[in-house]
Amino acid sequence: MTILLMAIAASASAQNAYDAHLRILGEEHPDSLSALNYLGECYLNLGEITRARELVQCALDGAREIVIFNKKDAFFERTLATAEKIKNAVQNCVVN
Repeated sequence: MTILLMAIAASASAQNAYDAHLRILGEEHPDSLSALNYLGECYLNLGEITRARELVQCALDGAREIVIFNKKDAFFERTLATAEKIKNAVQNCVVN
């Protein structure tokens, strides 16, 4: 299987996982936000920067609204790292 096909398969699985999280837990649940960030990472790996940025920004915004997340939280750090990858991939792309 080529890397591109693997990335496409991963993004389809990530979309299914995110949909399940939404249906069962709701959009503001930490696990749903983590699944959303992972979906954003998948889109980033496919080169779909705009879609990746939208998803990661939503995950960051959601995490900031939930009291249990702090700057040292593993999910928050991973989401910030994904945002940094997006910023590095596209000049003048803002994810904050």
